[in-house]
Amino acid sequence: MFAMIVIVGGCLNTETPLFAENSLFSPRNEEAPFCYLAGDLRAWPVFYANLGEQQELHLVARRNGDVLSEGAVLEFDGLHVDVSKQGLLQIRAVEDASASFQLEMTVKQDDQLHETQAITIRPAPPARPLSYVSDLVDDLIRIYWDQPTRQFKPITREAFDQYFRRLQAQGVSRLIVWQSPCPLIVDPESFPKGDWERYSRQAQAIIDCEELTEGIQASPSLKSYQWLRMLMAARLTPEFGQLYSESAAAHGISLSASFRPFEPALTKYYEVPVFETDGTYLGEYLPTASPTVNFHHQEVGFAHYREVLRQMGQKNQAELDSIEVEGVLAPGLIDQQRLEELKGIELLASPYPPLDETSFVLVRDGEGNYELHRYAQIQERAESQIPRLGDAKLNVIDGRLTIDGIQLPESARYLIVRAPDQSEVSMDLPAVLQVVLTAKAGNRLGRVNSYVSLRGKDAESRSTRVAGIPEDGSYRTGFQAIENGIDLFRKSEKSRWNLSEGDLVIDVGAAWSVEMLDLERSAARDMVVRQLRPILAMEAFDEIFINTRSHTQLAASSADGPDGIQPMAHYRLKGTNYFHNGIDRAFAPISIAKEMEIQSLPTEQITTWQKGEWIDSCQTEDSPFVWRYQRNLAVARGIRALLQDLEQEFSGVRIRAVIPHNESVITNVRQGLESMNKSEGGVYGSDYIRHLWGSLNYIPVIGEGMAMVDLSGLSVEPTFLGIRYLPDEEPLALFVDQCTAEFHNNLGSSFRGPRSFFYEAQETLRNKDPQAKKRREEILCGLLAREEEIGEVILYESVDWLYNQPLFIEDKPVYDFLDCCSE
Repeated sequence: MFAMIVIVGGCLNTETPLFAENSLFSPRNEEAPFCYLAGDLRAWPVFYANLGEQQELHLVARRNGDVLSEGAVLEFDGLHVDVSKQGLLQIRAVEDASASFQLEMTVKQDDQLHETQAITIRPAPPARPLSYVSDLVDDLIRIYWDQPTRQFKPITREAFDQYFRRLQAQGVSRLIVWQSPCPLIVDPESFPKGDWERYSRQAQAIIDCEELTEGIQASPSLKSYQWLRMLMAARLTPEFGQLYSESAAAHGISLSASFRPFEPALTKYYEVPVFETDGTYLGEYLPTASPTVNFHHQEVGFAHYREVLRQMGQKNQAELDSIEVEGVLAPGLIDQQRLEELKGIELLASPYPPLDETSFVLVRDGEGNYELHRYAQIQERAESQIPRLGDAKLNVIDGRLTIDGIQLPESARYLIVRAPDQSEVSMDLPAVLQVVLTAKAGNRLGRVNSYVSLRGKDAESRSTRVAGIPEDGSYRTGFQAIENGIDLFRKSEKSRWNLSEGDLVIDVGAAWSVEMLDLERSAARDMVVRQLRPILAMEAFDEIFINTRSHTQLAASSADGPDGIQPMAHYRLKGTNYFHNGIDRAFAPISIAKEMEIQSLPTEQITTWQKGEWIDSCQTEDSPFVWRYQRNLAVARGIRALLQDLEQEFSGVRIRAVIPHNESVITNVRQGLESMNKSEGGVYGSDYIRHLWGSLNYIPVIGEGMAMVDLSGLSVEPTFLGIRYLPDEEPLALFVDQCTAEFHNNLGSSFRGPRSFFYEAQETLRNKDPQAKKRREEILCGLLAREEEIGEVILYESVDWLYNQPLFIEDKPVYDFLDCCSE
């Protein structure tokens, strides 16, 4: 009997699948055709249990209602068709076989009709020089989500089988599989003792929470924590990887284990605060990150610039002393008064931000077990433990609030200026917050986030507070809370607010990042090796694929634009475009503390935003933005070290790495576009480059170091980052020419041969204009015509190509146009 994984009461168990009472055939057989190989034998499971002794199977081949052949074994049109008692459909075909038909399978028991099912049989197209990138999360949602019941169907082998038959029907034989930052195929033994148990207990608490289930079910749409719970449950179940990999192997689909060095946690969306029952804060649980990133980020992550300064022996340049806020009105406030004596204003030094009390957080009991509770249940206990910095002094002079003499505890990340309930002090602040932090050495401490967190109980006010898990199962981290607050001011057209309405929150950043891996550190590289090892042990996985995709664009309250570095609210309230300065850019690999170029910098070039710092490329040593350039160099060194470790650990395994276009490509393409004529008149202009490169799989400010990596001495295959959507022919040709020229020596790699080329074309499938389809096909033909440089096009992402376009067009395989490119 074959096993399936089914969610029961929030956890996964294995049970015998029953499609209907006493049913043999899976209804999922009917979802995708069975495509045989001309000149070869191909086999598929059509049922997952042995036929009983009193059962026999009868086959009928039909086309347009006419019977072509029938019996226990069929021979017709150059085909041999049979089904074994173990449920394996086998079709052997001669070289020129081309018959399509319906195969009707009937099970009789004691000469009585027991069950019948008809499936579609077609000839398979030839193998195509195409691969798909699978975001396994999206695939699982598409395969298993049942909208009418608003639940996930059991995870079964036959559901994976129909998925891989779709690949066969399109002539695609390789799938590059991204399983989330922490893969679903995982070996608990690969983590330090206790880490997996802690991680799995936290996950199980989220899976099992009935109150969260009720909140999710009250919403008509699929919510993030609904599919996240499904992923967590799959990750906790060893059988998952076997089901998936065995199905791929049975269908001749090779799988690549994808790793993304710039996406270890997804904290832009998902992080859950964790507390003891007494209110002690324990940190965050990151449901998509590995146990190593969750519990040992100080060993594998980027360092905040404060840590870099400390490593350089500049402790006083890193330690906070004072806060200044412009545009403050505080009538009657006594100057130079200790906050402890003032009683009307508090300065809290908190390890976590103001939280939405209706959201869920994890709570650990004395025995190490976890449960999900609303924050309101422990709020009073938790907030009573947040240190109040009563010795700091406050004054307001000429509209400037100053709080100095701050002694910030090491555990504190958030400074919260708050007026307690019934405060007699009135303080009015601007919506556009100009906040300056100063270190004990006198330098400014920038690259922080300052925002308003309203204290009301209404939904709009709560939207400005971070949620652990919102009651409807969606998400709201600091990224969304900051933007929600700005948007509330824009909506209300208010330019000021009172401290009695909410808190002024200043996020100075954690000491070590969970969102960026420092691959120069051996612990980070070891984590990657341990993560890949159980995946590559699976039958179908035979390759490592390093991709640049990232969501590392974290929360920001500052921005760069026409008016220079300003609070993001300045630009959003004006409706002016800007460049987002996320707090992730305050972090770097710790090794840069040893670089003379960093040590000789004026401190504020490390600690504060520089105008233009994150707008254009930064890949040459003459860049004025030394912090960013040295960060990129360290990333490049870390990637190279990782590739060296992977080649040593997985000898003989093919390794491909996506390499973004470098700065010279950008410069040359921009110059060419400046004077390139459009057919309809005018010129394209340098800004057209935005319509060329594959922006979904690359965020330059974190992944740019990948464009600077040295592959000398390695056999890694560089892969073109490639293009997006439907660029015009001449700009596309210019861009591809420049990219292939950049790869002329494969960045030093010993690999020789045509490379792979990424194409983010999935959005074109939603364009109903026939010209969009025509242009997409022209682009694919044009890329593959460059046979010496490009041997394969990688299409992003598989769920779109397998479900949002037909498998056959006018009875022909969807990629038949590739046979006619020369025409």
